[in-house]
Amino acid sequence: ACNFEGKAIYMDVDMINLRDISELFNLDLNDNKAILARTGTRWDYEFCVMLMDCEKLKGIIPSVKDLRKLKGNFRSIQNRLLETDLIDNLDPRWNCLDGEERDISEIWHLHFTKMSSQPWKPAWFTGIPEEHERPEIADLWQEYKSEALANAWWPKVPKPPFGKFKIRQSKKK
Repeated sequence: ACNFEGKAIYMDVDMINLRDISELFNLDLNDNKAILARTGTRWDYEFCVMLMDCEKLKGIIPSVKDLRKLKGNFRSIQNRLLETDLIDNLDPRWNCLDGEERDISEIWHLHFTKMSSQPWKPAWFTGIPEEHERPEIADLWQEYKSEALANAWWPKVPKPPFGKFKIRQSKKK
């Protein structure tokens, strides 16, 4: 999207930013690194929030045009990145998974990772909804939503670009 020039931030959509995002953008990448991402708790790295040096990623990740042509899973691109030495650690407060054990004041970017307890209860989720393990985290989302609605900041959501889909909750063993 940046024509492999400059820096870019990627982040998933199920998040709330609680800190000036320019602080993330202005972080320094080491000369030999192309990505800052949190060390993983679920995978080697959590690519849900990334600061990227776009030029260094040219030839390693496909262009947006080519990404749109890919069918299926994007895991192959993630695996290609993991085979390089281009990733450096991002402070985990920039990708705080469901609040973890942190006080809200210590969360810079809150990521709602557990589908069943996301406070907005997505209509496409066909699993069993649960309450968030940390009610004050879910309340924070409701608070920001109320503020956005009161100030006409809430976006009009277009139809999904890839059509309808469902995510099913896996059965526990």
